[in-house]
Amino acid sequence: MELMKSRKISGDDLYRMIDVDKNKVIELSEMEEEIGKLDGDFSKKEMKSIHDFFDINNDGKVEELEFLSQVQDGTKKYEKYL
Repeated sequence: MELMKSRKISGDDLYRMIDVDKNKVIELSEMEEEIGKLDGDFSKKEMKSIHDFFDINNDGKVEELEFLSQVQDGTKKYEKYL
């Protein structure tokens, strides 16, 4: 959430940035590559945890609604602690 706020990136924008092949799902490899470009400080294990956080139905892919739901929930929690 802090990365999104500091770079003024919306959830929709971030989703579109990560979904490089535009197939409406984010694979772990896409997330590793694109988030790594924004902030290269994540280990593979951390990136897998981030991907799993967004993958609500545990099918190995992050669909847009899953992603946006988690971003919205995370934003509320993040702003609560500021």
